[in-house]
Amino acid sequence: GHGAVAKFEEPERVWVHIAEYRRSSTSPSCLGLRLPDDNNPVATSLKQGQVVRVDHSKDVKDEMHRQLMQTFSGTWLIVPLRINHHTWGSLTLRKFEPGWTDDSVHLVTRIADQLAMGIHQAELYQAAQAELQKRQRTEAALKQQESFFRSLYEQATLGIAFCQVDGTILQANARYCAIT
Repeated sequence: GHGAVAKFEEPERVWVHIAEYRRSSTSPSCLGLRLPDDNNPVATSLKQGQVVRVDHSKDVKDEMHRQLMQTFSGTWLIVPLRINHHTWGSLTLRKFEPGWTDDSVHLVTRIADQLAMGIHQAELYQAAQAELQKRQRTEAALKQQESFFRSLYEQATLGIAFCQVDGTILQANARYCAIT
């Protein structure tokens, strides 16, 4: 048996295999495999939210997938991983026993839905962490600037006062107080 997760990299229009499970280390690895999106009937089906079931190599119509069937023989079940009605990628299972039953397709589809939710939660967490780090850097920079300007204000040899339009003094440094 074999399982793999591919991510659809939309800007590059390519499907990249980013994770895999191989029951045997002698099985070929698909990790890092990049499949073009263009002229790819499997990708077209996945982006439409359709499960792709390949029970026999004779079912494969396009040359690219026929070549892949030679390397990764067996029967395939390729399920879209969808987040907010958008295809994020796919979950592919491969086995050597013949065919996929409707029950196994239904089960794997439910598992793929859960996997997509987990991926979405992980992406949200990463985005929140990145935003938090950005805010922390901004806050540290602001504190550093505030500290710099406060020391200029407090140590200035000139008197400095902040006043309202009517002349009411809101704040003054020590030098201003000493000369007034």
